[in-house]
Amino acid sequence: MFANRAGRDLHAHRDGFWIERDSRPAAADPGERQSLQRCIAQAIAAGKGLGLASDGALRIRRSRQSEPLQVTIYPLGRDALLAGSSAAMCIFDPAKTVVLDDRLLRVFYGLTPAEARLACALAQGAPSASTPSCTG
Repeated sequence: MFANRAGRDLHAHRDGFWIERDSRPAAADPGERQSLQRCIAQAIAAGKGLGLASDGALRIRRSRQSEPLQVTIYPLGRDALLAGSSAAMCIFDPAKTVVLDDRLLRVFYGLTPAEARLACALAQGAPSASTPSCTG
């Protein structure tokens, strides 16, 4: 029902993933579409206390030569129900470059400057912690 700018961009490009007119997320591949809908249904049931599945994860292939999208679906608690929905979907696009700000990691997680730089380097897949590339 709600998407940030990156989610709206994914929808606009319709490259393996989009949102249907009925607000249902969809995947181009029929098997992946079925898996996506099953994960969402399980998360919604778990959010309502009706199921055991707590989260789902899957990859959605794209038509372009990009890496598949990485999708994680989480149940939301009963108090977080929005118009009958009780799941949140996070999509990571490995083709996009993420710039991390080590200052935010220090504030949010209480890390030292060195720990924050190491966390940034690891999150960005650096082969060595000696070459961090975060801002801050």
